[in-house]
Amino acid sequence: MNKLFFNQSLTGLTAFAVALLGSSSPVVSAAIPVGGGSSMMLVGGGDLDKTAPSNFGQSQKIAQIGQRGELYILGPGDRVQVDIFNVPEYSGGNGQHRVLADGTLNLPLLPGPIFVQGLTLQQAARQISEQYRPFLTNPIVTLSLLEPRPINIAVAGEVNRPGSYSLTPVGLGNTGGGGAIQVPTLTRALQAAGGVTQSADIRNVQIRSATGAGGSFDLSRLSQQAALGEDIPVRDGDSIFVPPLTSLTPQQASQLAITSFSGDQTRPVNITVVGEVNRPGPYIVTRVDQTGGVLTVSRAIQTAGGLTGAADVQNVKVQRLTQTGIAQTINLNLLGLVRGTDLSQDVVLAPGDTIVVPTVARLDLDQAAEIANTSLAGDPTRPLNIAITGEVNRPGSYTVQRIDDKGGQLGLITVTRALQTAGGITQSADIRRIQVRRPTRQNTEQVINVDLWQLLQAGDLKQDIILGQNDTIVVPTSTNVNTAELAQLAVTSFAGDSTRPLNIAITGEVNRPGSYTMQRLDDEGGQLGVVTVTRALQTAGGITQTADIRRIQVRRPTREGTEQIIDVNLWQLLQAGDLNQDVILDQNDTIVVPTAEIVDLTETAQIGAANFSPAIIRVNVVGEVTKPGVVEVPPNTSLNQALLAAGGLNQLRAKTQEVELIRLNPNGTISRRTLELDFSQELNENNNPSLRPNDVIVVGRSRIAALSDTLSTVFSPVTNILGVFRVLQLFGF
Repeated sequence: MNKLFFNQSLTGLTAFAVALLGSSSPVVSAAIPVGGGSSMMLVGGGDLDKTAPSNFGQSQKIAQIGQRGELYILGPGDRVQVDIFNVPEYSGGNGQHRVLADGTLNLPLLPGPIFVQGLTLQQAARQISEQYRPFLTNPIVTLSLLEPRPINIAVAGEVNRPGSYSLTPVGLGNTGGGGAIQVPTLTRALQAAGGVTQSADIRNVQIRSATGAGGSFDLSRLSQQAALGEDIPVRDGDSIFVPPLTSLTPQQASQLAITSFSGDQTRPVNITVVGEVNRPGPYIVTRVDQTGGVLTVSRAIQTAGGLTGAADVQNVKVQRLTQTGIAQTINLNLLGLVRGTDLSQDVVLAPGDTIVVPTVARLDLDQAAEIANTSLAGDPTRPLNIAITGEVNRPGSYTVQRIDDKGGQLGLITVTRALQTAGGITQSADIRRIQVRRPTRQNTEQVINVDLWQLLQAGDLKQDIILGQNDTIVVPTSTNVNTAELAQLAVTSFAGDSTRPLNIAITGEVNRPGSYTMQRLDDEGGQLGVVTVTRALQTAGGITQTADIRRIQVRRPTREGTEQIIDVNLWQLLQAGDLNQDVILDQNDTIVVPTAEIVDLTETAQIGAANFSPAIIRVNVVGEVTKPGVVEVPPNTSLNQALLAAGGLNQLRAKTQEVELIRLNPNGTISRRTLELDFSQELNENNNPSLRPNDVIVVGRSRIAALSDTLSTVFSPVTNILGVFRVLQLFGF
């Protein structure tokens, strides 16, 4: 791009040297004081313009915008210094004049005013010299600008306050012409108009003079490369137009915001934040915070309460309307900002910007965890409103606090922490298919699948996702029960209160069927451990001898209103030590112990020794035994063993061939069996069966004992009378 340089300078001595060389034309010079205290001299006269050295810097830009190298066009209000060589009465203090409202100068000796409006200093100096020729010999005129008049310009396009402005040069020259005057430049004109907007195309700022000549200038070179040649002086009547960018990158937006001509950094900004933020809406935000930071996208998101868990941080948009009505969109990837790899994504905002945070189509759990631990995630102390349904002990809605009573932060709310708040999962929970349902700002629902089994087995922490405001956790019911997994679930941190009493029911072949409240703490507060099937059977008095321990069932109600059935094989526990069969029970479980269709007597001893069998059973042995009465024996004790426990048969009176077994059945009926007695027999159901609690063994009398008892009963009165006679005989009657 062409450059305009205003480095043309020539001292007054140069003009004198020209005169001494015998130039036939009048010599004139023009000087304007500029910043730094030096005068900018423009010399004219004769053919000097044609022979001027190249450092006068006439460039293509000058050709486009007019002879801007001459720097200044005179007009009403300018104060100038006229010096005529060797004519002191018309020079110095006597040579200071102001251009009148009609654009003329009234100079001594001349018959009338000289019209200088619209002329450059050089042109005006030449005209003054020509006017003095009739009165002076070869007049050498120097014209200097002492005090420029305010210049009127117009600024339009991408500036904060477009319109017309009057700019006054900074600093005033002295009577000697050496004072520093800073002529308004392009950037000063933009600052007067409130600075450029964030939509400005500063690479193509256009200036058009009052004569119609124009040019374009690249102020990005000024801000990035210190190319001062782009910041040209402006003239009276100039029109400046700042076009909008057709496309805007985050880098361009950030660079533009920190330039000196970008506007007032302290002015409050109206912005709008919509989409996946906690408090969407319009905001008035100061452009500079207390630490001196400018208003960026991240600060705006924080002002709006932070991002929700459904935010798509990789596709955030800043929508901007230019002063000319053109819509611009800046696409941002805030993930680069979060990771610290691309800070340019944190774009500086402009008045009227709208930040749009879209809803993510598919949540990346790793990214969600990254965002949740940043300042973009919102207030970490704000309570979280969530709902938990399905297989948890206390489903419902919860307000989860994120600070404790002393103001300390409790950390982020994750799925597992929320499950703990709801009393933990039930044993019917399918932790592989948990769902987090998240409402979006688009009135849709985002579903996030969570596999907590992966968390337990592989330590995959991303499965324990961080929750957002108004999330709902759904814990489904497991369709297939794996007893091995149930044992692991029961000891997890989200399995519920391990001290809470358990209400269960036990039916079938147990000695005391019914409902039970199983305590999980002892009297001193110590934990008793989890409640398993075997512990529950012990509480119910143990199994009976007819229990089928291979087909025990645990029936578990679910939150769906259905019943989950878990098959338990305690024989597998006894034989192979399969602890998975000793299922950990849950609230409101029912244990059903069925009756064995066939009792395998070879297994009775092993079953009777198990801890879920009763330690002793009580049977009654009556009749002709040594110690009749209640006998306490181990479970599955045989009939022969019970007789021996009662002291054995009374050999003088007992019927040794057979005994009678009376049994109260679970259905309320009574059965009576006569069994052949053979102490050499092993356990068998025919004549040496295993006994059950409350069985009654009746040992009858032998025939001789029965006859003796009958005779004794018949002759008992006679025996009594004879006894009376013997007593009377003793007293002498």
